[in-house]
Amino acid sequence: MITFPVLFRILHKYLGSSDTVPQFFREFMQRITNVPEAEWGMKTDASGRLLDGTIRTYTKRGISGAVARNIIDHLSLGGM
Repeated sequence: MITFPVLFRILHKYLGSSDTVPQFFREFMQRITNVPEAEWGMKTDASGRLLDGTIRTYTKRGISGAVARNIIDHLSLGGM
């Protein structure tokens, strides 16, 4: 079984190496789910944008169960 942090590092290395980790994470999430960023269930700033620190934490430790369920319920692989 591959964990999200391992998968993310591999994808970032080969598909998004020119992007910062937060940029690539946002793009990746937008491609696999049809849920807007503001509804991902993660910590956001006042404008509804995900905090870069929150994104880095998810890419190092993994996403929470609630976020994973939200992604699975709204997968949209047509953009990949």
